[in-house]
Amino acid sequence: MGNITNKIEKIIFLFELVRDIPYGNIGKRKILEVLEQKRGSCSGKHLLLGKLYELLGLKVKYMMGKTNLKNFNKLIPEKLCLKEDVFDYHNYIKVYINNKWLVVDATFDSALKCLGFPVNDKWFADRDCQLAFETIDNNEVVDLSDAKIKALSGLTKAQRIKRYNFFQNFISWLERIRY
Repeated sequence: MGNITNKIEKIIFLFELVRDIPYGNIGKRKILEVLEQKRGSCSGKHLLLGKLYELLGLKVKYMMGKTNLKNFNKLIPEKLCLKEDVFDYHNYIKVYINNKWLVVDATFDSALKCLGFPVNDKWFADRDCQLAFETIDNNEVVDLSDAKIKALSGLTKAQRIKRYNFFQNFISWLERIRY
């Protein structure tokens, strides 16, 4: 980590490193998949960041909250906008830093800030991050991947299909505008 000397600098460095892995690759929730494909969703990126923080000796809680993807209509082209509610589950972490639990969300990479996405670009490990998605019913989960799979299986088949189609179109759009 070069000249990084203190723990807070390491926490910030690792956050920025994971945050700037491009958002994408929905459904791939394994750390190695994120690293190999250089893409990650909220689940994969937070599994990676959480494990890195645990290696630093930090306490980490893996979190999940229900979100309505329709809330994203204000950030995406009209052709991608949802006409009805489509639900998903957003993952992020809480990290115990300086005697307090802080919300940490590295979902969206810095390149998306110019498009109006909620990117946590100036986080100094001193306050909660803004969540990438508005969420309700936030809970700590033991196994993030397993909890996400179980939560998604609770959606109707029609909701799962709409969610899948939304993310396929959304990620394709992001890939087109990135390069």
